[in-house]
Amino acid sequence: MADESTAAPTRNSSGLMSAVLWFGLIFAVYVLSIGPVARFYDRSKRPPPQALKTFYAPLGATYENFRPAKVFFDWYAHLWGTHL
Repeated sequence: MADESTAAPTRNSSGLMSAVLWFGLIFAVYVLSIGPVARFYDRSKRPPPQALKTFYAPLGATYENFRPAKVFFDWYAHLWGTHL
């Protein structure tokens, strides 16, 4: 009879791996969504609503305080034909 204790970690490990991958995907979409959003509001000549500013506040703080993030976001905004 197979030892059940060896099957459980595999199942739990794959669930954890799946959760980590989902978190990474959601985080990547959040970070990369700043380009299209910035382009939309740049072209519409309207200021973004306060809720959107609040949603992106962590990225704004990172942009202001972490030089590599500023370089990346400036480059990425340029790809979208806008600025931050």
